[in-house]
Amino acid sequence: MVRTKAVFNWSGGKDSALALNRVLEAGDIEVVYLLTTVNADHGRVSMHGVREEMLDLQAAATGIPLYKIYVPENQTMSAYAESMRGHWAVLKNQGIYHSVFGDIHLQDLRDYREKQLAAYGVTCSFPIWAEDTKVLLDEFRRKNFGALLCCVLENQRPALGREVGPELIKLLLPGTDPCGENGEYHSFVYRAPFFLDKITFKRGDVVFRSFGFKTSSDINETHGYWYLDLLPMSTTEDAEVPV
Repeated sequence: MVRTKAVFNWSGGKDSALALNRVLEAGDIEVVYLLTTVNADHGRVSMHGVREEMLDLQAAATGIPLYKIYVPENQTMSAYAESMRGHWAVLKNQGIYHSVFGDIHLQDLRDYREKQLAAYGVTCSFPIWAEDTKVLLDEFRRKNFGALLCCVLENQRPALGREVGPELIKLLLPGTDPCGENGEYHSFVYRAPFFLDKITFKRGDVVFRSFGFKTSSDINETHGYWYLDLLPMSTTEDAEVPV
């Protein structure tokens, strides 16, 4: 069987891990790289806020090389698109013409990805697209993944640092998508069926970062995310126990 060469768009979170597991189980796609965008100013995974060192540990655990794209914090969409065109020129020279994503429900995001990649001559696929997010969470548990919430929307603060599992839904606000598909939270995977070893870590500071303002009932409220800093551990330190 001739396998399609592809990059897998790896965020380090549970949806990425579930989608990658599907790809690896199916076996019809050869994942040449895990592709991740990193904030060039802070050395952290875009949106998730996870340190680059933790991303490196995840990639080492998968045994799949990382392809990092460093993005300046205030880069325009047009500049980003031009940068991606250059990266895809490099990837296509290696025979890679396919990109895999872990998106579930956001149709506008999927449409954007497909349109942009088509302009570069690249196809894409979405292994867990349109699936029930409660069912996906159950699959995450059954297949012995491990992850915790490293980033939550401001009003989801009690869930920060909590384990992805059956009890998580009780901590999230009513109406929250179980998988955080609307941006309610992001997670960090430390255990997966395809990991060569579990990732150990320790907890650092909790910080709030504002992304501007929103208007609610004519009252301006800060809009942002709470972040839990996750730190790599030395071999002499005790492993963190998720809660």
